Amino acid sequence: MTSTARLRAQGGHSVRGTSGSGLVLPAANAPLVALGAEEGSVRLSEVVGALSHALDLTEGQPLGHAVRTTMIGMRIAEYIDLSEDERSALFYALLLKDLGCSSNAARLSSLFGADDRELKHAYKLTDWSTLSDTAKYAMRHSLPGRSKVARAWHALMLGVRAGDTTRELMATRCERGADIAGMLGLPRATSEAIRALDEHWDGDGMPLGLKGDAIPLLGRIAGISQTVEVFAANYDVRAAYEMAHARAGRWFDPELVECLDAFRDDHQFWGGLRSANTLEALQLLEPADRVVH
Repeated sequence: MTSTARLRAQGGHSVRGTSGSGLVLPAANAPLVALGAEEGSVRLSEVVGALSHALDLTEGQPLGHAVRTTMIGMRIAEYIDLSEDERSALFYALLLKDLGCSSNAARLSSLFGADDRELKHAYKLTDWSTLSDTAKYAMRHSLPGRSKVARAWHALMLGVRAGDTTRELMATRCERGADIAGMLGLPRATSEAIRALDEHWDGDGMPLGLKGDAIPLLGRIAGISQTVEVFAANYDVRAAYEMAHARAGRWFDPELVECLDAFRDDHQFWGGLRSANTLEALQLLEPADRVVH
């Protein structure tokens, strides 16, 4: 299969949503209203969107990280024939991908002797599947304020047990996040996507080491979307695309990188993503089955 044919075969049905010309985000000063909702209705996106901002803080990311991740992921989904149920599950998996992020905060802080939010922020910018990058991360963030010798020794000790420790932390985070999604009454596919958030296409991800198509499709979309958002926010869109292509076939499904390429030059989307009232923009993509009257 070529292009997105394999992904569409996994999805199965036609998509509903924005046209191929791209999503137009509302202006930054637009009022936050429930677009298309009847008076007295409650949009789950408003509640979950606000919750996602709190999760951004615990994950060491700027406000709106999860919302922007959702916009990217749903844009990728435009090129895949997902069913309505799958689109709904994906929407909430993207918004709530960090539900379990606080579960390993104390353990992470204790291991490095540092602020867990700073550790998590830097972690998302690190290619932790590469030994040299992982070593640099450990050296840079171990025991801030201590001597170079103390930091180097601590980083070395972390490196000795890095594999098991990282897998333990990831398993705690992913499993807890998936469990909470289930307790919130969200679809099983949402929980499975959150559980698979840090799995990699080549099998070197966490916590289960799933490989290729064994990783749930929605989890693959969430994984590439969050990493692209982090690089775009911290550097720029060009850096985000360079990262995605460098990790295609390792971290990411190569065909999802192709889907990402489809809107690489959509400056309206990328520019609007940075400056728009993204909580309102979410309502343009919210599944209708989650509007409560």
